[in-house]
Amino acid sequence: MALGAIWFTSEAVARVDTRNDATLKPFLSKIHDSIDENHQTLLALKVRMEHLESEVRLIKLKTDLPPGVERETAEINSGLKDLKRLSPNLRLTG
Repeated sequence: MALGAIWFTSEAVARVDTRNDATLKPFLSKIHDSIDENHQTLLALKVRMEHLESEVRLIKLKTDLPPGVERETAEINSGLKDLKRLSPNLRLTG
């Protein structure tokens, strides 16, 4: 008799659950769609924010540099280009 009561209760709960799911599914799908749309928007904003953070970091670095550093960097780069032009090229065949 106890097993019959357990079986009856489990069947009743299963039927109630399926009826509630059927009535809630249209509302849940709209909620899920809205959540997915918001998630995509947040991901796009996160990528944009990271890009802006990197730009701000670069701007801060440029403002922190003394004015002579850019001139010195240009001179070093030109010197390196001259060294590359003057370096010997050896081609060994064989």
